[in-house]
Amino acid sequence: MLDLGCGSGVGGVAAHLLHGAAPVLANDIDATALVASEVNWYANGARRDHLTLLPVDLLGRPPATSLAPYLPPAASLRDLLVLVGDVAYDADIATAVLQWLCAAASHGATVIIGDPGRTAFNTAAAATLVPRTGAAFTLRELATYPLPPRLSLENATFATAGVLQLVPAAATA
Repeated sequence: MLDLGCGSGVGGVAAHLLHGAAPVLANDIDATALVASEVNWYANGARRDHLTLLPVDLLGRPPATSLAPYLPPAASLRDLLVLVGDVAYDADIATAVLQWLCAAASHGATVIIGDPGRTAFNTAAAATLVPRTGAAFTLRELATYPLPPRLSLENATFATAGVLQLVPAAATA
């Protein structure tokens, strides 16, 4: 399991605890985020030997190349659950993240995204994205949750947050 752009690590912690104590690769380029992830990991009773902190920019290389040193020997991207939460702050970041995620998904990774509906990460943007892999992907909405008014104000007036799965465009028909 990969928590890409893990921030405080709550996505990886929750998935670890709910997904049968699966090992988690917590990735962020912000050292403070990795410290917060580690603190949250231990504070929530997750297995200490199942957390690997990755302070590297994974987006600069194809997923198979950038993740190879961190996956178990017999594992492939097909075995990987990739979690991404609230990382599309601008169009450039969203494009880089979506291209990397599409490449991971094209190799069989399951990609789940949590997002408050930022324009750069909406269904239309993903549907038109054709990454270097040549495959078209779209975002399938799995769930939508209302944000409390206080959080809505703090998040540029987004009223909801969604859970999305990146899927090949043909799979949505």
